[in-house]
Amino acid sequence: MISLATDASDFAGGAYTYQVGPDGKQIPILFTSHKFSDTEKKWHTPNKEFFGIYDGIDSSKYLLLDVPFTIDTDHKNLV
Repeated sequence: MISLATDASDFAGGAYTYQVGPDGKQIPILFTSHKFSDTEKKWHTPNKEFFGIYDGIDSSKYLLLDVPFTIDTDHKNLV
C-alpha cells in the first residue's frame, strides 16, 4: 500500500510518498515541498495543512491514480 505523509509550517508545506516494505521499513518514492507566498503565509493553519495534502496528491497523482492509499497528517481537525 502507498502512503502520503504531509505536514505544514508557517512558511511551507511538504509531502512524502512512500511504501512499507515486507520488513516494515518505509521505502521512499517521492518528496515534494512548497514554500508559501506572502499571501499564503496569512492562511489559517488548517488551510496550510490541507494545502500540503493537496500539493502532495497533485505532485504524486501519477502514482496514486486508481490505487488505494492512506494520508498521514498530524493535524487533528483534518483527520
